[in-house]
Amino acid sequence: MKEILVVGGGFAGVWSAAGAVRRARAAGDDGDELHVTLVSDRDDLVVRPRLYEANPESMRVPLNGILDPIGVSRVTARVVSIDVAEHTVQTLSSLRIEIPAKPLS
Repeated sequence: MKEILVVGGGFAGVWSAAGAVRRARAAGDDGDELHVTLVSDRDDLVVRPRLYEANPESMRVPLNGILDPIGVSRVTARVVSIDVAEHTVQTLSSLRIEIPAKPLS
């Protein structure tokens, strides 16, 4: 199984996770060949380009509502360092997450 770890729950992170799933499905993967995990310290995606509008709190979209339906796992944590040599991500809460060691081809 191929694994992808995405750090960050902003637009780039969410689109990267969703794009990986979309590409795998287009190639015929039914969910058994790719596992995507997104790490973010926030529960919501904030639609930042629209923060000038009244009531910016309404510009939040729950990450689980986006990620759960497409099969992306989520870890709630703040990443503080990435150790490429050890293939790990360290979080503020001392959680160590293993980075997939093999690059995707």
